[in-house]
Amino acid sequence: MTVAIAASCTIDNEPAVVLCFDRKVSTEKWSSETEFKIEGLAGGFVAIFAGNISQARELIATYRDHFRSNLIDMMHKEGIQDDLRAPLGKRKRMMVEALVQRRLGLTYEEFLDRGEQIDASLRASIFNAIDELSIEVELIIVGFRYKTEDEQGKPIHPFPLFRIAWGDVETHRNFTCIGAGASAAEHMLHRREQSINRSPIETIYNVYEAKKFSELAPSVGQQTILVICNPAGLLRGITTEGLAWLDRHYQENSPRPVSIQLPEGGLGRIFE
Repeated sequence: MTVAIAASCTIDNEPAVVLCFDRKVSTEKWSSETEFKIEGLAGGFVAIFAGNISQARELIATYRDHFRSNLIDMMHKEGIQDDLRAPLGKRKRMMVEALVQRRLGLTYEEFLDRGEQIDASLRASIFNAIDELSIEVELIIVGFRYKTEDEQGKPIHPFPLFRIAWGDVETHRNFTCIGAGASAAEHMLHRREQSINRSPIETIYNVYEAKKFSELAPSVGQQTILVICNPAGLLRGITTEGLAWLDRHYQENSPRPVSIQLPEGGLGRIFE
């Protein structure tokens, strides 16, 4: 499942989002660090993902089609959660259709219409298989809303961070994480009190530190991709030198093993 992280901040008086993810893909038999886990959607929106690679690309393709068809309307809405739920439903219906055709050579509509012509136990097994279908992918979708002018005179207004997992959509203002390493990453970001008000360099370091801490999960790779996206739709990737600089600070500031000696007199001095 790996890990992917997004954290909001402000750079040069414009909203921005720091994105970070590993490159590991694995099965029970093999693993490699070869995947680039970010995809463009439309209108400057991007998605980073964790989970089954094939399903991720299929789901992202469904989102891309939805964004291309509905982008202008979405840009004028205060909340777009329902818009982001629609591709999930469409993808689930596609999975149901594929399952029925694979098992019976029928469309799902034909399967329903044939009713008693299909053995009851077979119908029950198909419905059970449909019930067990799940989208084994998590996404974080990031984008910016263009408005004529808000009350502060700023022309660009960020959407929240959208976390798509377990068939639903969540919104987050400060940061969000997905994948097997998400719990460890979130722990570090809360420990650092990461928020949208943090400076750019604090946000970048905190996200990097969270990713390194998430490597406690076996399925999280050691390679790190870190990019910044802004309202212009530009992605700025960190350099090798930048990663080395972050790693030096990580070695200095991250949690590390400690060696502590008991005071003279042993535990009796510090416990009753």
